[in-house]
Amino acid sequence: MESTLADSGIHAWTDQLNSVAMSCRQRIRELDDFARGEGSRVNPASEDTFWHFLLRNPFGAEPGLVLLNSGNLRAIWGDMRPTHVGLQFLPDNQIQYVVFARSPSSPRVMRGRGRAEIANIPKLLDSYGVADVLDP
Repeated sequence: MESTLADSGIHAWTDQLNSVAMSCRQRIRELDDFARGEGSRVNPASEDTFWHFLLRNPFGAEPGLVLLNSGNLRAIWGDMRPTHVGLQFLPDNQIQYVVFARSPSSPRVMRGRGRAEIANIPKLLDSYGVADVLDP
């Protein structure tokens, strides 16, 4: 069977998604190893929320993953000039978000923060005009 252009696009997207997922998995292992050395660990409920988010909202840009003192994971996209998205993965598929984005109509930077369910994050990021930061 011949491969179509759509097939190659799907394969490229799948390869990118797999690459991001593998990098994230490796980083989470590193964070957990470090935390265990300090007498802590990655919060399993936070990690579950992270993977649920990735499955529901596959993204192509690899985030910076950090471990907070609470054991929760935070993913960060952007370079702070002018766009930045930070998501903290909480138990029960809740996400705490922080967004900095340049306003299209002025030089001001819009800021937003709050908490939302996984299903609402894509619409929320769209409302700030930053959804492309996760998938350039």
